[in-house]
Amino acid sequence: MTALNNQSLLQTPRSKKATFGIFLVIFLQVVLICLALTALIGSIVLAQFDRVRVDGASMNPTLRHEQVLLMRSTPEINRGDIIVFPDLDSNGNQIYDRHNNPVNLIKRVVAIGGDAIQFRQDAATRTIFLYLSTNGGEFYRQDEDFILNNSMSHSFTNRPYFTLNTTYPIAESQVFVLGDNRNNSRDSRDIGSIPNEIIIARAIVLPSFLDRVVNWLS
Repeated sequence: MTALNNQSLLQTPRSKKATFGIFLVIFLQVVLICLALTALIGSIVLAQFDRVRVDGASMNPTLRHEQVLLMRSTPEINRGDIIVFPDLDSNGNQIYDRHNNPVNLIKRVVAIGGDAIQFRQDAATRTIFLYLSTNGGEFYRQDEDFILNNSMSHSFTNRPYFTLNTTYPIAESQVFVLGDNRNNSRDSRDIGSIPNEIIIARAIVLPSFLDRVVNWLS
């Protein structure tokens, strides 16, 4: 009996290694199955949406360069929505890149039809802020904690819709858009309000985990 017990004890380290090996194999199988299911489900879901890839830093810090976004067509556009629309020249024609692909812009809606905006400079700090009036009411400052630096500067010259203390009314069925990186963005300060009819879609900003999955599958 004693000899058998000693033999069992001598085999214990090998048994532990075998058990660990089996556990590792099972764990890897589970991981692979989860990845395969994620890819399958993700591909099915992504097939229901159009996608757009961010180009540039004009929407920092909300969106990063080359981030992939889902798009959803919607008849209703609200303040705060991030939208995709074609970049047009001064004659209203679509702009194309050097590969002859249409150029689209991704910006945030800060005012909708019936609103009015102003750009005012704080006398003490010399920083420029956006002021909004809705339904003909008083102007109030937009404190937007999602934008980069929470202020604007005159980093661009000859911007036709960026004169200080000037009221810009937004026509019905149009929106005024800005990039979240206000000091590095081509937007309504340059091209004016955007007609709702040319808006391609509203971009969907996903939670970080789903965002990683979408970018991985794309």
